Amino acid sequence: MTSQEVSDMFKAFLAGGVAGCCAKTMIAPLDRVKILLQAQNEHYRHLSVASSITAVVKKEGFWGLYKGNAAMMIRIFPYGAIQFVSYERYKKMALSWLGQDSHVARLMAGSLAGGQNERFL
Repeated sequence: MTSQEVSDMFKAFLAGGVAGCCAKTMIAPLDRVKILLQAQNEHYRHLSVASSITAVVKKEGFWGLYKGNAAMMIRIFPYGAIQFVSYERYKKMALSWLGQDSHVARLMAGSLAGGQNERFL
């Protein structure tokens, strides 16, 4: 591997990890409420999703919606990073096989990267 390839891979690794963390952080409040409702928490089981969000903010403050998000970031950063790096590598391989940039190449790359992550992570 050349230093340019290593640099590109490192950039893709960071981009994938940060993108995964941003995506999970955006949905963290809904994820927290989902877990509370699934666990039949006595304080929230009779409430709707919107009411549960309001109740969490009242009982635990705004940051209560993000409880457990740090643990999720520890799990998601490597997952997103490896998936994005894998996608980029598989896309280059698919382009070399097919000889052109196409939806099929991207579909193959995404499928292989997703399958790899699900199998190994």
